[in-house]
Amino acid sequence: MANGLKKKGFEANYLLNSKNNLNYTYLEHHANWENAILQIKSKFNGSYKNKVWILHVENYPLKEQLAVNNQVSDIQLKAFKEPSLLKKAAKPQKSSKLIDKADSYFSKMWYAEAAELYEYVLAQSEDNYTFEIIQKAGDSHYFNTNMEKAYHWYDILYDRYKDEMSADNIFKYAHSLKGTGKYARAKRLMRLYNRKMKNPSASVSDKNAENALPTEVILDELRNTTHDFDVLNLAINSKYSEFSPMFHNEDQIVYASSNDTSIFNTRRYKWNDQPYLDLYVAKINEESQELRDAIKFSRKVNTKYHEASVTFSPDNETMYFTRNNYGKKLKRDKKGVNHLKIYRSQKINGDWTDAVEVPFNSDDFSTGHPALSPDGKLLYFVSDMPGSIGQTDIFVVDVLDDGTFSDPRNLGPEINTERKEMFPFVNEEKLYFSSNGHVGLGGLDVFEAAFDEENGFQELKNVGQPINSNKDDFSYIVNEKNQKGFFASNRRGGKG
Repeated sequence: MANGLKKKGFEANYLLNSKNNLNYTYLEHHANWENAILQIKSKFNGSYKNKVWILHVENYPLKEQLAVNNQVSDIQLKAFKEPSLLKKAAKPQKSSKLIDKADSYFSKMWYAEAAELYEYVLAQSEDNYTFEIIQKAGDSHYFNTNMEKAYHWYDILYDRYKDEMSADNIFKYAHSLKGTGKYARAKRLMRLYNRKMKNPSASVSDKNAENALPTEVILDELRNTTHDFDVLNLAINSKYSEFSPMFHNEDQIVYASSNDTSIFNTRRYKWNDQPYLDLYVAKINEESQELRDAIKFSRKVNTKYHEASVTFSPDNETMYFTRNNYGKKLKRDKKGVNHLKIYRSQKINGDWTDAVEVPFNSDDFSTGHPALSPDGKLLYFVSDMPGSIGQTDIFVVDVLDDGTFSDPRNLGPEINTERKEMFPFVNEEKLYFSSNGHVGLGGLDVFEAAFDEENGFQELKNVGQPINSNKDDFSYIVNEKNQKGFFASNRRGGKG
């Protein structure tokens, strides 16, 4: 076996364990953990895709080339499939290469892999408990909506470096507290967040969080009020992600899913280590509202990258959806970020045409989550384009009779905050969207705003429990006449 691996370019050989007389074939040997981990993460630069284990050999003098007939006097076997399972080494190793690799993953938004490496580095030595590494470990989990692990690292960050924490650090810490059900502590942190927003140089201390905020009354009311809705987990859900449902025709729902239906190895999105999203269509059971017979949407629309968040014109002949910005490969801006764009496809002779991007897209910022008004004359969407109030805002354009668009308009501070507003949906009566900037029960909460032509949007309301939870709740759609609808959530009890 070793000879066969050598022919493939590996420095392969084997070791004999004198205690059990078994030979252990190895691909390569390394003098430290960092190089071994890097090789595993790269799958040996793509040349070896089978399972690989790390054999930790103690009290053995490593040489340039280990002799075939050498016997190992004392082998202690520690076998691991992934770096996240590695236990703390007896002697801390230099971690600079792993930190650089983790930082590279983080900057590319490959948060699943970044989190794994940061946690491994932190397990090696107390010397690695720097502000930046702990913060990025927490952020990697936060962006993947793992609030339990995010809370773990933010709590350590606060304990060790609270005077260095920014308003953004405190905001994420507060949201991770809500996401783990620690509302009393979350209230205190939101007081500190407000203090930091007003004065970035203000000290961070629980003593400065004594005075309750008016928003806490709203939060308490939300926690103590439950509306009369039944929330059901649908059968089409999988261990992957399903979200962004949209009504289509009279008896269908189109939604996004990363469900791995391929019989081959599927390409994975580095952000969350899941397959790329495709659009699916399913039929609505009129009695149970269950979705069934789900199949992939048009091949002219689905590609090898992400497609999600779709909306249809009133005649169902035009659709808008979100897709990665790519040509032959993903396009990235100067910071290495791959942005999202809105695309439009039209149905001709019963078939969807190749999609074209809308003119208000850009290679320098993202646009996505399109939502048409019932008459098809207004297109709402989400963007971080110049002119945004917060991290992502909801904008609107007029869809003109000739198919062109007006300039984008920001919906303003009544709707948008300094944080994130996402997933708009519009029916005849209300605008619905999700936000983590308005007062809510968890991360993203669903909000509603009634509107009329004369006065515009009315008072904003949190739709409350059981639609909202202490996790992320989003992409809410509803039929106002029968009060039946669909939404996505990463709350407990889900399948993915």
